[in-house]
Amino acid sequence: MDIVQRAIEVATKAQVTWDRVPLEERLQIWHRAADLMANKYRMKLNATTMLGQAKTAIQAEIDSAAELIDFFR
Repeated sequence: MDIVQRAIEVATKAQVTWDRVPLEERLQIWHRAADLMANKYRMKLNATTMLGQAKTAIQAEIDSAAELIDFFR
């Protein structure tokens, strides 16, 4: 089995599991992810954006970290 097909199967199974998670629990997960991005991983998120998209630190903060965190919340 090739890697793409395996990835599709794993993603499909994960979606079935995620669909069964109650809404309140899903919201807690998204808020926790936003908190981690806003604090522990903010600098890595900005650095990755700077490297991957050739952005300055200020652009990365606005275009990636702040926008993504707000979206998750």
